Amino acid sequence: MPRLITLLLIIWGLLVIRIGAPWFSVQESPRVWVPASVRDYHVYGLAETGGMVFRHTAPVKPENFHYYTHHPPLIIWLPYVLSLVMGDNELAVRFGFSAVTLLSAVAFYVLVRRLYGEKVAWWSTAFYGLVPMVAYYGRVPGHDQLGLLAILLFGAVMINWLRHPTKARLIALCLLTWMAVWTAWTAVFFVAALGLAAMWLGSRQHQAAVIGLGVLSIIAFAVMMLFYQSQWDGAIDSLLDAFGWRASNASDDPGTEPFTLIGFVWRTLVHIGVFITPGVSVLAVWGIFTQWRRGTHGTHFANVIVLALLVGSLGYQLVFRNASYVHDYYKLTFVPAMAISAGVAWVYARKQSRIIRPIFDSMLLISIGVSMGLLFWLHSTGTRPELEAAIALVAAETTPDDIIMTSLKGKDIMMPLRFYAAREIAEDTLLENARRTAESTEQRVVYLDCPEWDCELVIIQP
Repeated sequence: MPRLITLLLIIWGLLVIRIGAPWFSVQESPRVWVPASVRDYHVYGLAETGGMVFRHTAPVKPENFHYYTHHPPLIIWLPYVLSLVMGDNELAVRFGFSAVTLLSAVAFYVLVRRLYGEKVAWWSTAFYGLVPMVAYYGRVPGHDQLGLLAILLFGAVMINWLRHPTKARLIALCLLTWMAVWTAWTAVFFVAALGLAAMWLGSRQHQAAVIGLGVLSIIAFAVMMLFYQSQWDGAIDSLLDAFGWRASNASDDPGTEPFTLIGFVWRTLVHIGVFITPGVSVLAVWGIFTQWRRGTHGTHFANVIVLALLVGSLGYQLVFRNASYVHDYYKLTFVPAMAISAGVAWVYARKQSRIIRPIFDSMLLISIGVSMGLLFWLHSTGTRPELEAAIALVAAETTPDDIIMTSLKGKDIMMPLRFYAAREIAEDTLLENARRTAESTEQRVVYLDCPEWDCELVIIQP
């Protein structure tokens, strides 16, 4: 137990690095719409916002809300509840996601211990919580982090239910199924995969219950979409439209060129190899063969569960393939299966010969080195004095009634710029366009010109 507590404290320490910093870092700045939605809740209240999710970062009036119904709502509800206690700030938002990730590590440990024992569980949890995919992205606002907690809790309860079915465990699975649907699509895929594993491993009683859980998940989804539709009449159409471009190379809009299967697989492997680290990746592959060889020694049950975790992740990547192609953090869902496989390899394969031991030790050192280097780089991207200066300039010299335009472009720049300056800003425009806008609208236009980040404001009177 002391070893586990020490490991969890290390994981928590990594998750709270720069916990109150501005939303400037890699993959944080494009998701500043999460704290922006929380801010809208505080400004307009639940009556006006309707408990919905939004994708705008500049303050807008309720009639101009940009609704986002492509994902469940817990991503906003969790930080909003915490902000009522901790204040509307970066700390409140990051704390919720960091805490959820730490709890998922605990749930993961429990799940693996029930499958392979305490030693494999400890090493698997170390491989789970210390790689950058979890140690960095676990603190970033996102659906997948929330989904992992629902997945791992569901899996831990399901293992006990398969071995000793009780009414209480079945009720817990029902609640976790509903939670999964309202948390993240990530979790839904894993619940389905784990349900198939239960159909394979369980009795007829288990199989009937799994069918019931499937029906319950459909009901939960229908209720959620009815909730969305009741707040915005375009909710269902918006969700359906998102699946019309699942083979594009963009994530938020129809893409420019379809990606190829080879390109998709290659980019996926690169994201996994880098952010889950090369060392853990090698150990995970080695662990597959270790598990297969041990499959005739009472580990069939455990191996099926791990296979279900892998299938759940693959299904998620394939259905949401364009977003997975673009975003490295979508591969977060591979971490549970890979960490278990790496843990099995470390415990059972490392001691087989003196030749294997130094290979495994070098893989561990590579993982530690890559993790430390990547974490340093990822956090260093949060220091952006030029962007802070541009934000201060716009906030001080403009009003919400101004038409503001800029030569700057890109989500990682424009989303935090709009959020912290609290202004709607048209991006990637030329000064000539700003002058024409002033003439046509007969309003003052403020143009933020930033050649080589030497920013200045050009005031254009009508």
